[in-house]
Amino acid sequence: MEWNTDIFAPMYDTPDEIEEYAKDPLSDRPLILCEYAHAMGNSLGNFIKYWDLIRKYPLLQGGFIWDWVDQGIEKINEEGERFWAYGGDFGPLGTPSSGTFCINGVVFPDRSVKPHTEEMRKVYQNIWFRNFNQETGSVELFNEHFFTDLDRYQLSYSIKTNGRELTNGSLKVVAGPQETVTVEIPNWSLYSDMNEQLTINFKVTQKEEERLIPEGWVVARDQFIINDYAPLNISDMKAATVEESENTVIVSGSRFKAIFDRESGLLTSYKVNGEEYIENGEGPRPFFWRAPIENDYGASLPQKLSAWKNASYQELKAENLMIVTGKETTLTYSYLYPEAGASNEVTYTIYDNGTIHISNTFDATTSEIELIPRIGMRMQLTGDLIQAEYYGRGPWENYSDRKSSTFLDRYSSKVSEMVTRYVLPQENGHHTETHWLALTQKSGKGLLFVADDLFEFNASNYLLETITNGESLNNDEPVGTAPLNKHINDYRSSEIVDLFIDYRMQGVGGNNSWGKLPLEEYLIRPKKSAFTYGFTLIPIKNRKEIDGYFH
Repeated sequence: MEWNTDIFAPMYDTPDEIEEYAKDPLSDRPLILCEYAHAMGNSLGNFIKYWDLIRKYPLLQGGFIWDWVDQGIEKINEEGERFWAYGGDFGPLGTPSSGTFCINGVVFPDRSVKPHTEEMRKVYQNIWFRNFNQETGSVELFNEHFFTDLDRYQLSYSIKTNGRELTNGSLKVVAGPQETVTVEIPNWSLYSDMNEQLTINFKVTQKEEERLIPEGWVVARDQFIINDYAPLNISDMKAATVEESENTVIVSGSRFKAIFDRESGLLTSYKVNGEEYIENGEGPRPFFWRAPIENDYGASLPQKLSAWKNASYQELKAENLMIVTGKETTLTYSYLYPEAGASNEVTYTIYDNGTIHISNTFDATTSEIELIPRIGMRMQLTGDLIQAEYYGRGPWENYSDRKSSTFLDRYSSKVSEMVTRYVLPQENGHHTETHWLALTQKSGKGLLFVADDLFEFNASNYLLETITNGESLNNDEPVGTAPLNKHINDYRSSEIVDLFIDYRMQGVGGNNSWGKLPLEEYLIRPKKSAFTYGFTLIPIKNRKEIDGYFH
């Protein structure tokens, strides 16, 4: 960041840079970022980081997000499909264009909200609950308003366990502008000794309609998480049986049959009571790529990190296949990724009832590539798994650097609706800090995925390939001289569930869209260490079975 003694108009400085200014004894003028938090595509990462600093240092006064609305114009193509048009869609052959660089709003062209709209709303709230005391059930409430007390608001709380509400109620609080008060939750002692994980949710709503703010509008909310989550409760399971052939390894039990391809190591078939769950033979496959977002393109990551895309799609050859039978049945093998300089060891532990534990050790410590978009596994499941239920952050998509607006809870959604249709198709629909995910048929039977610790996931009917634009965007080419980028009508639903279970995905960034990476803590640097993670796949007969695995 550079200073000018006559004019100081900073823009797109990082959180570290504005803190440097605030701590500089020579800084004698308030800092307002004339532009920051570039909201292009799937963006607005680390927004909370800015405002933690702005609230900490009085010299930091805020900023102006660039910008308010995606400046797309509705058009209809030759097939009669409506879409939002941008740069390259206008003008005769050779017309200069900045492509999608007008699609950088906090809201969509029709003013509907994006997931990062909700992030902005949460970060900008003016009432905060802080420092929950588990022993006393008390919490500090800070009224950040400068001129408004809390008389016009209704304050309430809710206590849940595993998404099930135990109690709720209202809070009577008197707090003047800029005042902090301590509030106690009624009858907290009834729940304080519970061994189960609890979530304490606070909500502030508008009592009456005022200045276009409707009655009941949520103006602030916060959450506190108490206790560790219950571990997966499975025991006394018998080992599955193994039958080997020249091309396959068949593992079976009392009601299931799993087939592994010897050459690729892939789980190509998984049948429970004769019903197939794997589509196109694409069981769990180590995967390291995401459909690039616009901030990825701005930093040229699709080109710089293309080795990880190639590794994700390379023809798999299982190395060092090892089968162990006895008290447990395990299949272990390794994959080598020469171009990326990495390896991934996979171990399946398989039980007679169809339960499968899948563990991974990913090692790229000798790789010459500094960053990786994601570390996880991809699988494709049958389209009759139409319902998703999960215990993690939600309900809208969230990422490691954009999740403060999403709370830990038990959520349910149709798989077909777990998509965010950005004007330019790109990575979307991710979820972090997930304990378990169930994908089920209309009848309720299906598959339960349980994290060893926590996992991240995408579950969608929109295949990664359909929302990918390639290695670069055609944003700077004259109209008609290069293929157009994709549009919102290019989201094509499939009959497949595209599932990613991730150890971690890189953040989305947003400090700018023309070169800056996400903040360091939201990057994945594979050279630092090997990564070990795992999850358990359990066939379930109905959704009611889920709770029985966590008591």
